[in-house]
Amino acid sequence: MNLIGIDIDKEEVKISIINDKKDFIETKSFNINDFYSLKDVKQLYNECNEKYSFASGLDMQDVLIKKVPFDIKKSFFLKKAIKFQNELISTLDPNETITSYLKQETTLKFFITKKASLKNHLNILSSLNIDPDFVFSKTTALCSFAKHYFPNIKNTF
Repeated sequence: MNLIGIDIDKEEVKISIINDKKDFIETKSFNINDFYSLKDVKQLYNECNEKYSFASGLDMQDVLIKKVPFDIKKSFFLKKAIKFQNELISTLDPNETITSYLKQETTLKFFITKKASLKNHLNILSSLNIDPDFVFSKTTALCSFAKHYFPNIKNTF
């Protein structure tokens, strides 16, 4: 997958361009005070929209990641069991959160964020006329990056 990652923090905007052939990584940084007058991201977005997916990352303080044992394989029970597990792992109001999960062989990994945090993140990107294809937690994105470029390293994850 060809991917452009966008990271916006208080002082700078970082952009990484990664291709699926693993032979090209380009990074750029901009001072946040100068950034809104620059057209680089908007131009990059318009030029690469067809060839690349755009991703951004939520700060870890805005994402709860919880891994639970889970060994249900029959689809009849799967949805109810996932809902039950989700209710057990979070004390946050389900009406104020967005939850996604990743089913692995014997575990479920839940990703939970507040709707307000995600909305704020997307509003910042929208102010730059950027509509990301994916929103990850920053740590999950870093792990995916490492697995992509260093697939033989398994013990770290």
